Amino acid sequence: MITKYRHATNYSIKDKTVILATPSGCKPSGWANYGYEKGDDKLTETAVQQRIFMHHWNSYPEERGLLYHNNNNSHSRRKGAIMKGAGVVPGVADLTYLHGGRAYFLEIKLPGRHQSAEQKAWQTTVEAAGFQYYIIRSIADFEAVRGLIVTRL
Repeated sequence: MITKYRHATNYSIKDKTVILATPSGCKPSGWANYGYEKGDDKLTETAVQQRIFMHHWNSYPEERGLLYHNNNNSHSRRKGAIMKGAGVVPGVADLTYLHGGRAYFLEIKLPGRHQSAEQKAWQTTVEAAGFQYYIIRSIADFEAVRGLIVTRL
């Protein structure tokens, strides 16, 4: 998996994807296969999330602890009931990134996969509250979105 796109990037809120500014015009990051390389097509969503987290951990040591996983899945019905009683909300984004006094919510999805109804509802809730929510499909997508966040300050 590549870590950066070769072209300038932006994020389309409407299309929920990174947009590349190529010499022949603007194209969605899917045009560049989301930064995936041969063999990456066998990765799970969890594996992509782990790669993104470790990339951030190793690339930005000064930001350690500012990108974290939201544990929102249980492995049993009993544990799920306990977690729900403790405040787990369905559809919460996979990762939270804290930067510049703001929180940004990152949902990890494999190429071709879409949000569940609960994830869309949670996205609507947090955006209505003034937060930003991004769908990330690769390390390169994460780097593009992080670049937008960091340069907004």
